[in-house]
Amino acid sequence: MGVARIPMACVSVVFTHPAFRKQGVATALMQDAIAFATSHQRSLLLLDGIPKFYYRYGYTDVFDLSSYQVDRNAILAQAAGNYAVRTVTPEDATPLLALYERHYGSYTGSFVRSLDQQRYMLEYQATRRHMVASLGPEGVMKGYLLLSAASHPHTALECVADDWEALLSLLQYHAHLHDGLQDIPQSLHYRLPPTSPMVRWMREHLEVPDTSEWETGHEEWSVLRQTYHHRYAGCMARLVHFPSLLEAVLPELQRRWRQTLACWEGAITLIVGTEAVTLHISGRRLWLSASEEASVRLQMSPQSLTQLVFGYVPISWGLKESNLALSHEVLAALTNLFPVDHTWIPGSDWP
Repeated sequence: MGVARIPMACVSVVFTHPAFRKQGVATALMQDAIAFATSHQRSLLLLDGIPKFYYRYGYTDVFDLSSYQVDRNAILAQAAGNYAVRTVTPEDATPLLALYERHYGSYTGSFVRSLDQQRYMLEYQATRRHMVASLGPEGVMKGYLLLSAASHPHTALECVADDWEALLSLLQYHAHLHDGLQDIPQSLHYRLPPTSPMVRWMREHLEVPDTSEWETGHEEWSVLRQTYHHRYAGCMARLVHFPSLLEAVLPELQRRWRQTLACWEGAITLIVGTEAVTLHISGRRLWLSASEEASVRLQMSPQSLTQLVFGYVPISWGLKESNLALSHEVLAALTNLFPVDHTWIPGSDWP
């Protein structure tokens, strides 16, 4: 989460043999996962959920995937640059890790990974996914593209580029992969954060070469954004320990407060169940305590607190349970501390 590091546990697979379903097996497994995370001092549990199941164990939505459809002809209409594209190898782990950290490391939801982990991922993914890198004229790695399995060749799970030329080389490589196929897709799909500069570059440069059949310009596109949401069915998280979560995110809360122009001073107590943590603000300083003497006391559910941390909902939604009429200054302070839309889970971090 920005400069903060949150200790988490991730649930990868939950499966019950068909002959033993609806006998409490999955419930026992989920309860054991919570006990495991608690005993190992994890603040959160994270999983990619199936519909209408995990919410009963305290999980809630924290991230909606955004995907961009890009018109293939708009990509091919661009003049090719002088960047080269080649398949990556485990020996490329160092520059690939640097690219990953530079582009995704500041998002809530990216994972800390070592160089050894990066090498392992490259070796593991070689049998399941296809990854290529863009090299500048000097041979320096300037971007990479992670493609999904052969059953979905039109979809890129992860894309990184330091500049437009690197991005264009990756897009054109992806577009040419479909040359000669019987069913050539009209568009290619890219999972990208809405705040990524790569989205802006595509909007600024890509144009459909033939618009003669367009009916109305404002409903046509060269780049089309889609956001996928189904309640309790996607990326979900569960609060494990409230005080340790606030302690973990404190460095990022302090950074955010130092960057604001707000001048409010005071204390705000956040209460989740029977536990309370108080945020103290004075000048540019922000710290935590177990004191509950603050004049502003906000009762929240574990799910609301989790969604606030991930920036999934604005502060006004997260505080609806308190039924308090907060002053403009307090609301502005909380908005600066818990902004929306800062979460992105890169494709290489998905199972």
